[in-house]
Amino acid sequence: PEWELRIKKHQERRPEHWVTLEHPIGIEEVVKHCEEKNVDILLIDCLTLWMGWQISKNIQNYSQLQLLKHLETEYQHFIKQILNIKCPVLVVSNEVGEGVIPGSETGRIFREALGSMNLAIAEISKCITFNIVGQPMLLKSSKHKYSNGYCPLGMINEDFIFMELNSKPTTEVINDNK
Repeated sequence: PEWELRIKKHQERRPEHWVTLEHPIGIEEVVKHCEEKNVDILLIDCLTLWMGWQISKNIQNYSQLQLLKHLETEYQHFIKQILNIKCPVLVVSNEVGEGVIPGSETGRIFREALGSMNLAIAEISKCITFNIVGQPMLLKSSKHKYSNGYCPLGMINEDFIFMELNSKPTTEVINDNK
């Protein structure tokens, strides 16, 4: 019940003009939707849950090292897919490297895999913000201004994030497991 209430609250916060695709793992259908519907902005929320589902789906099939390699293959495929999206892409994830090292093997696999995925996304991103107590800290910013706030590789610059996100039709991909 607690998790269902959190999901419901999250859904109610979304602006009415957003189109929401509840899609927990695959990205191909999201790319297809963006192409067919000529989406203005894609919000992927969030990589943390995506990685958790990848691990739970595959943990019984691989050793620890094999699983990490498999997860790397999966997130590299994910990244290639989002690079094919023509509209700006805003990706949400959690920082996992600042806390206590997990006591379980699965927790350490999760931390390693998500941290590596976050790093790979950060390397191609033109803008990165890190939110602490609701305050965005700009970690990486595009040095160039692009027409309509867009940056190459389909990532969003900070002006676009903060000034225009709520005013345009948006497709949001969320990872609510129902």
